[in-house]
Amino acid sequence: MEARAKRNSNIEIIKLVAVFLIILSSALPYGATYRGGVHDTVYVNLNNTGWSIDHIIFTLFRWCGQIGDTLFIAVSAWFLCDSKQIKANKPIRMILDSWILSIIGLIAAFCCMKPLFSEIVKAFFPVRFNLNWFVGCYIIYYLIHPLLNKAIEGMNKKETKKLVKILFFVYSVAGILGQAYYYTNLVGFICIHYFVLYYKRYMNAKANRSRDIRIIVAAFIGIIIWICGINILSTVTGKFSGMNLFGCTFMNPLIILMGMAILNLAVTSSPRNNNQINELSKFSLLIYLFHANYFWLTYGKYAWIEFLCNNGLSLLAAVGVTVVCYILITPCLSWIYSKMLDRVLNLTTERLNGLIERIL
Repeated sequence: MEARAKRNSNIEIIKLVAVFLIILSSALPYGATYRGGVHDTVYVNLNNTGWSIDHIIFTLFRWCGQIGDTLFIAVSAWFLCDSKQIKANKPIRMILDSWILSIIGLIAAFCCMKPLFSEIVKAFFPVRFNLNWFVGCYIIYYLIHPLLNKAIEGMNKKETKKLVKILFFVYSVAGILGQAYYYTNLVGFICIHYFVLYYKRYMNAKANRSRDIRIIVAAFIGIIIWICGINILSTVTGKFSGMNLFGCTFMNPLIILMGMAILNLAVTSSPRNNNQINELSKFSLLIYLFHANYFWLTYGKYAWIEFLCNNGLSLLAAVGVTVVCYILITPCLSWIYSKMLDRVLNLTTERLNGLIERIL
């Protein structure tokens, strides 16, 4: 396994920023898995427009989650776009971590409620049933990344640039109006992989801090204008009321440009090696899995936010407290989990890897 200490901490910081942005989104009382009913008083349907400060901030937080996804994929692509082989230990360990934390979530759920039979089955197969879409998609991306690199080995700079332009236009620019041409989240991963690959191989990254910051700020302001524009349009015309999250995807061109500028800012800044940053960064997946557990996102989060609201906090303040709790608690839980199970899980991973190699 590559020594974490050898990595540029500037890039590891991007992973931490990505996790923070994803946390902002996950802390919202909004989610596709919410079943309605008892916690309707705090649930916010961000698909609908709503001209209020809280609603605009919540929508912006939702966009932050998409930015975080893009940053995490871009950082992974930075390391994988030159790789020619896979290390089976990595996806095996990801699957084991996903399974263990899913079962822990199921056990906790049994203490507070009676999960549906379908939920119990899915909890035992979290990757198969897409309980954490990003993890499952990342595993597939990791497994195929050497093939992605090999696929364009015979292409020169001009041909690669043409490919990148086509992918950017079809799946990023035109994708705002509606993803087509067999788009999936995995296709989005592949697109970002090729964007980063072209940048790393051919653009000869040069330090231009002021330009990168201008792009980041301009893209962020563009997103705010986009959000406000949709809500103003809905208020004025009475239409588009269900399009509040229109364009809110990690493939949005504003997010792609912002992500590439952040990456360039990191790789062209003076390299540094900070062990504390690198150590915290290695918990990124566990932090995600802890706060994005299915049962917590579907039930626990709403009960927690409702509890805070019933004790005098506004909904916005309750979300803020939830974000702070995520930031403080999930790294601690990740550290405890690693200390307790790392040795066993590493041994299990090695044995499973050996078994797979014998079978193949």
